[in-house]
Amino acid sequence: MTMIPEEDWLIPFRLRTVRVLIRATALTVVFLLVALLLPHTAGDPQGPFLTIIGLAALAGIFIALTPWRRLFTTGRGLQWLYVWTAVDIVLVSAAILISGNGSSDLFYLYTLTTVFLAASFWPSGQITLMGFTAACYVGVLALNGWDITPAVLFIRLAILATLGLLASFLSRELMGQMGAHRAARDEADRRASLLATVARAARGMSSLDPERVLTAVVDCGIELGFQAANLCLFDEERETYRVAHAQGLPPTYVSSEHPWTRGMPGLVREERRTVVVDDYASHPLAIPQLASDGFKAVIASPVWSHDELVAVLVGGTREPRELTASDVEGFELLAAQAGRA
Repeated sequence: MTMIPEEDWLIPFRLRTVRVLIRATALTVVFLLVALLLPHTAGDPQGPFLTIIGLAALAGIFIALTPWRRLFTTGRGLQWLYVWTAVDIVLVSAAILISGNGSSDLFYLYTLTTVFLAASFWPSGQITLMGFTAACYVGVLALNGWDITPAVLFIRLAILATLGLLASFLSRELMGQMGAHRAARDEADRRASLLATVARAARGMSSLDPERVLTAVVDCGIELGFQAANLCLFDEERETYRVAHAQGLPPTYVSSEHPWTRGMPGLVREERRTVVVDDYASHPLAIPQLASDGFKAVIASPVWSHDELVAVLVGGTREPRELTASDVEGFELLAAQAGRA
């Protein structure tokens, strides 16, 4: 089986779940020990039952000492959780079997494993382990002579299934909220980083000569995460544009003069706003040299000077990429700084 590392945001959730279940296991062992000290029916098999409790305690200690963070980071955590849950189900089944009574209240210990598997596994794993739980309990009943009615069996298994469904729903909701929070935080961090990059570039532009300003603008475009960037200046008399400065573009494109109706500059000139193209090669205004060079996601922002469109700042990647609102905002601010400079 291929080991797939957990997503970073999901690991803390897994670790909290493990810690809660370790404590629940310890508390259950204590409760069972107390139950042994209370008055009970003569002839109850205390020795074997105490052995089960001892095994549960040893398993709990082993689980508590397991390096869970490392296991989840390397993609082995879920496999260990499967083993842990299966062992717990077997121990509960053994305790019911030793009690000699299929209707024993020890059945409700299955609720712990049910909540655990519902909170820890994806639906396929939940269904598998719920099936394993039902099979173990039915096996115990068969060995004990089927001392409960089919109706009681149905109600008990239905209770477990309902509890598992509820726990699974709450777990998925919590994980969804955690994922959304992590995504929002990452987007905020990315936006702050993009704006800081643009601000740093803007501070240096005021002291540069025009040629160095062009270089600084394009270099900053690369810093924003694009594989190529260029600044295209319009020539009103010739109705063309030329690449004033570029990084990561084919030399044949940079050295040529282009009709101002073609490429991203032509699209910006037509729409008078920032434009984003997800599949550059398929766009009708694409420049052949750039399309053949493999560009996918491309963004272009107008550079204004005294309400006149004088240039277009273009950035692109050769891999498919969904440009976020923060990407667009950072690129537009950079184009605005270029216009002021």
